[in-house]
Amino acid sequence: FATYAPSISWENIQITHVGGSTRSPSLDWSGDGYGLAWKDARNPPRGAGADIYFVKLDADGTKITNEINLSANNPMRSFYPEIIWNGSEFGIIWEYRYNVMNPISDDEPTDCSLLFTRVNNSGVQQGGNVQVITRTTADLSSYASCPAEADMVWDGTGYGVVWKERRAGDEGTQIYFRRIDVNGQFLTDDIEVTQATLANWAKQPSIVWTGTEYGVAWHDDRDFQVDPEIYFVRLDTAGTKQGSEIRVTNNLYNSWKPDLHWNGSGYDLFWIDRDAPRVRQIYFAKLDDSGNKITNDIAVTANTSNSYPVAPHAVWDGTNYGITWIHTSWIEEEYDDVEYITYFAKVDPNGSIINIPARVFTGNFYGEPAISWSGSKYGIAWSTPPGTGGYDIYFASDSGEVQF
Repeated sequence: FATYAPSISWENIQITHVGGSTRSPSLDWSGDGYGLAWKDARNPPRGAGADIYFVKLDADGTKITNEINLSANNPMRSFYPEIIWNGSEFGIIWEYRYNVMNPISDDEPTDCSLLFTRVNNSGVQQGGNVQVITRTTADLSSYASCPAEADMVWDGTGYGVVWKERRAGDEGTQIYFRRIDVNGQFLTDDIEVTQATLANWAKQPSIVWTGTEYGVAWHDDRDFQVDPEIYFVRLDTAGTKQGSEIRVTNNLYNSWKPDLHWNGSGYDLFWIDRDAPRVRQIYFAKLDDSGNKITNDIAVTANTSNSYPVAPHAVWDGTNYGITWIHTSWIEEEYDDVEYITYFAKVDPNGSIINIPARVFTGNFYGEPAISWSGSKYGIAWSTPPGTGGYDIYFASDSGEVQF
């Protein structure tokens, strides 16, 4: 394709009406509605504090439960939720930081965690919040960091969780894995997936379940001499590597933001790559069941100079992929005039785009969009200023069949 849709074609529905720092939506379909979780700072006085909220929407974006605060019993800062429907309820994981950057007093604990909770299909939280991994003040010495960028997948009887973290003695972040049960209780230790090396920063993990094992892809700058690349490895349910780590990309410029999918016989991978300075594209490739690349890198977008995509997320609809991303262009020293556009497109199983991308939303801020498939429509959620200050969560849905 050579052009994008010139105007918005999806109806935008405002979900929250907070006008605060309301960002980072995550979305999944339960069979009769979307579970939507997000970071929400409507409850000061904790300064930079924020909570994780949940609401259930119907296929058109109408609320069918009340909004609930999932992290009310955990003060301070909660970020970046990931929501998964497991067939009977929602599992939600997020980053939590207690006074890490600004302790109130020496008597209060300074720690950070990944927290997990459950919400039933009626929108009621089940039990409390469970610590998947916790780091204390002692753990955070020697330049260690909080666990972050968590991704999670349901495997039929439990969840596989991956995240990035820098531990004492490491010069960079590594990818870690832990398996938990339906209640968030540990089924394995926390296991280092990548190996620490000097100046090695592994991050942005994406995990999928094949029916017998996990596939994990991540951004890794161990080859920093030739810019960061995407790596892949398989894990069994104990977190043991099945085969070696595989370098998937081999490009002149940065490769990052992997989005991994299992297609029934192998893996499909979306990511962002830079073609040249100030020109970035979304790419697609197919991997076999061992993670070996079996196609060339296929450009999904066709951006030109000073133009690039941000934060691609895809979902399988049974026949094709629906993918959403933020598109922007910029000129040096003119950041105030940057326009951010949320786009949607359908991509066939071989990575070929089916339609000219539909414009979902246009604004002056971007927050990573989330996407899910209801069985008849795609749902997309994102964060943007409503025009009255602050940020709110918006939603749009469409069958994606409109051709432009």
